[in-house]
Amino acid sequence: MHLTARTAWTLAGIWLTPALLATSPFPGPVEPECRAAHAAVGWAGPLNREWVDEKASWVIHFDVEAAMRSTIGRFLLANRDKVDLGPLDAVYRQTGFDPLTDLKSVTVYGLRGQPDERIRLIRATPALDAAIARMRQPDILIQSITSGTWSLEAWSRDDWKRFGYVAEGTGEDDRVLIFSGNQFTTAQALEVQAGRAPSLSNLADSVMATLPPEGSMLFIAADDVAGLFGSASADSALGQLADDFTLNIGEAPSTSSPGQTDCCIDITIKTRSFDEATKLSEVLRGAIAVGKQITKDDPSWTEARKLLDAIGFSTSGTTVTARGRWNAESIGLALQSRKSTVKEGSGGGTTPAPPAPPALADLFRSP
Repeated sequence: MHLTARTAWTLAGIWLTPALLATSPFPGPVEPECRAAHAAVGWAGPLNREWVDEKASWVIHFDVEAAMRSTIGRFLLANRDKVDLGPLDAVYRQTGFDPLTDLKSVTVYGLRGQPDERIRLIRATPALDAAIARMRQPDILIQSITSGTWSLEAWSRDDWKRFGYVAEGTGEDDRVLIFSGNQFTTAQALEVQAGRAPSLSNLADSVMATLPPEGSMLFIAADDVAGLFGSASADSALGQLADDFTLNIGEAPSTSSPGQTDCCIDITIKTRSFDEATKLSEVLRGAIAVGKQITKDDPSWTEARKLLDAIGFSTSGTTVTARGRWNAESIGLALQSRKSTVKEGSGGGTTPAPPAPPALADLFRSP
């Protein structure tokens, strides 16, 4: 079949999204075969709730452009040769597409009652065009199908299928791809994007109506925690105790250096009772302790352990909150420490970095 421009964009989304989403610490929104490579999840600029289905039970939003404008983003761009960017560098080497400068945003959301369906919305610059030719895979069957009023591209290999469509962007320098593993889900997502189906903008009294704060780079909201983190968490402490969940990672005014900004993380988890909130708080503290204990003899995690020390927990009524603040220098040291330690132990060859500490493992054990 002739590789049309739309087909090429579809393949681009198939090929790049796993590579951009697999380093996430959250197992739910990332398919098992994708977990070796992720760094970005959202919609460029403030979260556009009009593009997310009203039936969404969780959404992940990563504003890549805001991240690259941030202090840590500028640090990464200026010191990328000193930082272990792993899968992102691999994407750049193999395709010529630089996720740090060419990717604008990615949004991923799940639908209530459809735990296995995830909708992705990817926005990028035309630089992705140059990568298309390198991503053609002859073993993928490409077809054009009609679903409702939409003409979709369907691609499949064995029992693996995806359905996508390139929608209108906000300008000539935009490429926007919407896709999922179900043709009807993709068509419905396009109806929402076109303003012909209800979106999250209709909600008011729900955690799903929450908007990211100013300075946000990565934002997550969920009223179905098991759906967000995957079936593995259904019988876990987090899955059983959490009613809804929000997470924000971004920049906020520094509490120690006036006029400066700090990197920040804020997590809010609502439970059904004070006892459940207390129990979940203990589990979270234990997860941090486990991560620090597992990595205590690994010098490549020395600086990262210092970051964990800055995370504080509190409980108020039925709500558990976690909060952390760091300056960009401390995060830069942690990233550089990881890469330099891996290089020193390579013996002239390539030694993969040690796996991330399973600090969240306790969250997926039954209470």
